[in-house]
Amino acid sequence: MNRPRKHVIHKAIQWGKMLDNGEVGSLNEIAAKEGVTRASVTEIMNLLKLPDEMRSFLARLDDPKDIRRYSERKLRSTKP
Repeated sequence: MNRPRKHVIHKAIQWGKMLDNGEVGSLNEIAAKEGVTRASVTEIMNLLKLPDEMRSFLARLDDPKDIRRYSERKLRSTKP
């Protein structure tokens, strides 16, 4: 099984740019293009709400173990 080489924050950044430049008009359109649920898109896009330092840290991750350690699901489960 291939492991991700980039953190999912990259996908959130890409989707944010798609929204900003008008390539897509909504999270629903992103979900349809990507073949995922609207809820999944929302959860991934919520990573953009993290502090700049954390987003930068996640974007630099390249080790599969580190990427899994800081997965979107694990980050979500640590919310207060």
